[in-house]
Amino acid sequence: MYAKMKNYSLIEYKLRRFIYLGEKTSIYVPPVHKKLFWENKNRQDFKITGINLIGEIIRKNNTEDINSIVPTISKIANEKQPQNCENLIFLLTVCAKFNLDNCQKMKTDAYAKITTYCTDGLKLMMFFKFCSTATKILYEKGYITKRSSGFGEGARTAIRKWYLNREPLETVKFIMQYKTYHGVCHKQIMNTIHLRSNDPSHQVYITYVLHDMKKLVDIYETKLLIQDDDTSEEILDKIQQKCVYNYIKKVHRIDNPTNSKLTSDLKWNDLGKDFKIVVSKMLQSSKVLTNYVQQLPLNILLDNTFSFSQHRLFHNLRGRIGCMEFIMRFNNIKEIQESEIHPFESYLEYLRYTKTGPTVYALNKTKEFTKNMLFDTNMDGAGCSNNIVLTKKKKENKSLRLIKSQNKFCKTDVYFMKPLPTHSPKLQELLSTNLMKITLNNLNPTNRRLLIAYDSRSYYISAVSCRYMHVKFLKVCEAISLIVQSIAYPNQLKANNKPTIIALQNGHKFKIVDVDCDLIWKTASLEYRLFGNTAALEQKNNNRVRNVKPLDTLVWSKECNIMYDVFLFVGTNKMDLRMIRKAKAQYEAYFSNSKIKIIVCCLNGNHTERINCSRDGLLFIPGFDKNVGRIIELFINNKF
Repeated sequence: MYAKMKNYSLIEYKLRRFIYLGEKTSIYVPPVHKKLFWENKNRQDFKITGINLIGEIIRKNNTEDINSIVPTISKIANEKQPQNCENLIFLLTVCAKFNLDNCQKMKTDAYAKITTYCTDGLKLMMFFKFCSTATKILYEKGYITKRSSGFGEGARTAIRKWYLNREPLETVKFIMQYKTYHGVCHKQIMNTIHLRSNDPSHQVYITYVLHDMKKLVDIYETKLLIQDDDTSEEILDKIQQKCVYNYIKKVHRIDNPTNSKLTSDLKWNDLGKDFKIVVSKMLQSSKVLTNYVQQLPLNILLDNTFSFSQHRLFHNLRGRIGCMEFIMRFNNIKEIQESEIHPFESYLEYLRYTKTGPTVYALNKTKEFTKNMLFDTNMDGAGCSNNIVLTKKKKENKSLRLIKSQNKFCKTDVYFMKPLPTHSPKLQELLSTNLMKITLNNLNPTNRRLLIAYDSRSYYISAVSCRYMHVKFLKVCEAISLIVQSIAYPNQLKANNKPTIIALQNGHKFKIVDVDCDLIWKTASLEYRLFGNTAALEQKNNNRVRNVKPLDTLVWSKECNIMYDVFLFVGTNKMDLRMIRKAKAQYEAYFSNSKIKIIVCCLNGNHTERINCSRDGLLFIPGFDKNVGRIIELFINNKF
């Protein structure tokens, strides 16, 4: 009934862990927290970890193992599951930079795969950047004996193929999508490899990148005009060059929107769909931004919700056009499915929109001002003296004082106040409910038997924030609800594989929680079912909170003779995980050596048992970000 877990070779396990997690062990640290999380500087940089991984395999001098590295990387890449392409591109770059005698086949294979997996301009710039970085680290670590720039004939040939082995219009679209990557741009790449081409269409974008728009216009504006004496072959060449030239002109106007006709032009051109990032110039005009909302990819739109809010796309004083255009883009269920948007992304953008930003700041300032008023702002004018005015003191003193004024108010005076900024209810409904339900339906169920144990102590969990980005608006109880929802929803409603959900309490106490199908897709309702009314609870001193015992669920499972394939422990550093590897081994022995997986999510940061929770079938996740849901799903399905 239940599928067996895949068996990978040791080398493949190591490569998979690095490509999916960027680490040598089973631990996922959100990228923004790596420098603070790892005390060892070598662990902070994924590049050093990747080089040590490949270097250890090569030092064993096993030709079969060395030659299997690139095919294994290619196999993982073809699964199209890794979210971070940097790790994959870096491993291929490292393989291409080993110049030892026993690495020649690996080196040739790596260069061949570079042109295949660098599917856009961003990945090409990654490869270019990693060439110099990897070569420098390899020399410092003693893996290679000669210092070099990293741009030998092999690298130059691979990059030339990337530019010249596809249609010119396709190449220029990739070039315009991403302009830079950590200081690397296409102009630097072309100058380094001395890119030249005999194809006139390729020469158009090469001229634009190496020089500027002015020179491109000077050369091609009159040159591409079709003359009466042109042959059919010359006419065809000019038409092809004209396509590349016109595309560059359109995109260049986006980066330099000085033309007054730009806004009207955007209504009919479709350049927006070719962008993978939001160009800063787009944000300078709400009209330009509104038109681009109609074309940008959905995942780019969602990622920039907060940025759009800051630039007043959804502002109530600007009307509802921008907001409605944004909402309408998410009515296409098929497009949402193709974008692979995860429910976490939608809900996190909802929290960011409602809990941070200029609108929230203005509302909070208004509340503070209202509290400090010396009379009720809702009272009639008759209740106030007509010979006083309110003035503020200096900034360091926030209190207000009354000053008698010689100028009296006239009862016929009318005072106009700026209306309070408001959040869009329809946008909140989209992000927190509608889009959440669509993306939850897109999740795939698993055939593993699942047990989820979470810290249910509301008085503690509701007062602790997740280690998420650089802000503290995501509570642990909200993150737990999201994780439970993303796992329980697809398995309970699609595969009839209802996971067991256990609420951990103080000491050795716990209880099984049953979640109705009607509640499981509503995040707020699910949170209330898991924790109760957290808003009405009094916050206690967290220093006196005892640890919960998630390992008791393994004992309970053995007593009930019910075997689970995956255990998911979700909470904070107040989880007692001592002897977790021993408990796992005893559990596997009790059920005839059946292998299980344990996932530990410590949402508020590090844990004292981190080392024991990141090896031998265990996955440790400190903190939280939008990729946590995918990482858990991939680990459950044995992708690494």
